[in-house]
Amino acid sequence: MAQKNERTLDITNQFMFRRVMQDEAICKGFLEAVLGVRVERIVYHNVEQTIDTKFDLKSVRLDLYLKDEGRVYDVEMQAQPRHALGRRFRYYQSSIDATLLPKGRPYQELSESYIIFLCTYDPFERALPIYTFDRVCVEEDFALDCAARWMVLNCTAYERACSLEVRNLLKYVENGEVVRGDGLVEAMDAAVREANHDKEWVDMAFSVSTVYEDIEREARYNGLQQGLEEGRKEGLEEGLKEGRKEGRAEGVVEGEARLSRLVRELLSADRLADIERVTADVAYRAKLFEEFGIA
Repeated sequence: MAQKNERTLDITNQFMFRRVMQDEAICKGFLEAVLGVRVERIVYHNVEQTIDTKFDLKSVRLDLYLKDEGRVYDVEMQAQPRHALGRRFRYYQSSIDATLLPKGRPYQELSESYIIFLCTYDPFERALPIYTFDRVCVEEDFALDCAARWMVLNCTAYERACSLEVRNLLKYVENGEVVRGDGLVEAMDAAVREANHDKEWVDMAFSVSTVYEDIEREARYNGLQQGLEEGRKEGLEEGLKEGRKEGRAEGVVEGEARLSRLVRELLSADRLADIERVTADVAYRAKLFEEFGIA
């Protein structure tokens, strides 16, 4: 009699990634390999931290927000293509910075920051394993010292990584291959396998992941429809293209923010059945948004 296939998650699942990175040794090893800097003591400023800058602005959900001596790190797992990546970086940066410097303190005290997107696709289609962005002068080739760096790790180009550590890391995320003797990758894989033994947690992660995927698909569709309509009103092909792009980006960001709040509320209330139900029942999802006051 054939055994029933058991569901498992890999490191590219956002919930698995967050769980694995809660191991401080793994998290430090990841940052040191990617950034080439020494990381001392990590302070988790919350896993899946939501930063609300002002009541009338969008909130930002951060997958992994960390602090070190004089530095802050935001690490994001990006398993699905994202639109307007540069503007997403910009908004995350501004939201983080708004929380770092108390009123009246000098700008010199603003912490050095790194925002890292770990992508399972190549967002720029240039086949680089790492894309690093600094603010540079257009007229002269020099960087502005703003102590903020943005990085995109492209796992599909792991073979081109200069560092052996980074190559092994990206290779593992890309295809699950563990290079024996690489302590960081072996530790990550062991943590993934251990987490998959927690079947209750795996089932919950699958349920919540399904909710995210469904709401994101719905947001993309709604955003596309809005963009098409705006494009038609303009009557110009350029307006149509911009409408599609902006509509999709806006719809996905809004959908993610609302869903994230709802899922956290349901998890806090131990209402796992409701998490599964909102996956397919749009009307019930709207009812819960109203119940928890999520606009």
